[in-house]
Amino acid sequence: MIKFALLATLMLYGSFAIQAQDYQTYLSNRIIAFGKDYEELKFQRVDSVHVNQQDSVFWFFPNFDLVDYWCLQPDGPNWSGTKVIISENGDNVFFNRYNDTILIKTQAEPHNPWLAYKDTDHYKIYAEVVDHDTLSFLGVTDSVKTIGFQVYDINNNSIEHALNNRHLKLSKNYGLIQTFLFRDFPDYSANWPIRSDEYVIKGISSPELGIQNLTWKDVFDDFYPGDEVHVMAESCSGDIFDVHCGKRNSIFRYIDRIDYQDSLKYSIERIESIRSIHNSIVTGYEYIHDTISTVIPFHPDNNFHKLSEESIIEGDVISYHLQSKKHLGSGNYVMTKTVDLYDHLGRISEDCWEPYVTGHYYLTDYQYMKGLGGPYYWGMMDNDNFSERRLVYYKKGGEEWGSPLTIADETGIDTVEEPMVSVFPNPASDYIRVQANTEVPVLFEIIDLHGSVLISEFIHANKDHFDISKLKAGVYIYRVKKGEMVNQTGKLLIE
Repeated sequence: MIKFALLATLMLYGSFAIQAQDYQTYLSNRIIAFGKDYEELKFQRVDSVHVNQQDSVFWFFPNFDLVDYWCLQPDGPNWSGTKVIISENGDNVFFNRYNDTILIKTQAEPHNPWLAYKDTDHYKIYAEVVDHDTLSFLGVTDSVKTIGFQVYDINNNSIEHALNNRHLKLSKNYGLIQTFLFRDFPDYSANWPIRSDEYVIKGISSPELGIQNLTWKDVFDDFYPGDEVHVMAESCSGDIFDVHCGKRNSIFRYIDRIDYQDSLKYSIERIESIRSIHNSIVTGYEYIHDTISTVIPFHPDNNFHKLSEESIIEGDVISYHLQSKKHLGSGNYVMTKTVDLYDHLGRISEDCWEPYVTGHYYLTDYQYMKGLGGPYYWGMMDNDNFSERRLVYYKKGGEEWGSPLTIADETGIDTVEEPMVSVFPNPASDYIRVQANTEVPVLFEIIDLHGSVLISEFIHANKDHFDISKLKAGVYIYRVKKGEMVNQTGKLLIE
């Protein structure tokens, strides 16, 4: 894929040209965040602008793209397509992954349909402005056009299609405030799960409104004296009959902070217990109570500041971020940035990388949280090895969440937390019973060693019966979640 250099003068020209017209889909000088409920955000950024006679061509930044299960494309087409051509007459032309065009007439008047897309072998799609009103979003109010779609067959008969119920919303001064995946337009199906959902604007960078791209500074620059966080970490290795585990419970209480121009320094009271466990028997214990200092640089790694779905390639390892606003429970939401990692990939063509089957950790949750640090994660390797680190409690100013840890001093071992659920029999064959030691419903999941969730059900304090007769013999992981947090994991042997 050809990469175009960012031309400052053309960027300025493109920004001016678009601002001089009403109702254009994108502006070249803004980063925009779109989202659906609290799922992963989709960011948009124009990487380069090229002027062709009276048209401006905006090239979007490339995205990590799952072509299918065995083909990953690090620099694939953006979720809005590779580019959009913006003409003086207000015609905006998008391109899907097959280079087919989608026409959006931004200057169209209500109830004046136009041909937006045509597939000579299957169907054609008409669009029209179905509403023109004043709407409020991100704390501002603007004139907004709503564009709807209707799909017809080649004989001009209206047919059922997901796009018939989808709408774009176009603001006079802020561009698209509701959109969907132009890259996969109009076939929201195929080899990989593709959705036709609308994505609503959640933030813009200029002016700065709503949600912004999460930075390293956002993650670590919000602790003040009196704040504290409690973290539990565990790592196990071996097999089901001979398991070695290490557990570390940590309390970090912030004592002081010193702000510098490009960094800050914290003084932190640290209280920790470290347990070594062999086959459920504690074989070692260490207690730590001291004061530590840590320096947080604001720009330690530019890769962290990349947008969601923007690839990071380091040798044969490819990763990318997903940013979302997640529910911690008890009404608390936090902005997170999750790293999805694809380890040991091989390039099989210019635009396709293939994953190898390796024994490396399969990370399912590797997150940094705004104002709460990180990383927090859960991952497994081979049959019986896993590792996790999770936030269980924080207190910041007048805000408090979670269950605080109690750590014993050097004279004893902190009380082992009562398991949230008990699973029996284990090993099992046809069924298992799960006893939940909580009145609050928790999510009980059984997952295989590839990370696929096979059973997922909410359970209460009563015993629940699970039919596992259809699962193949082998080792599985069970997981217990309250909200978005993993509170307990364990191994389940099915004979």
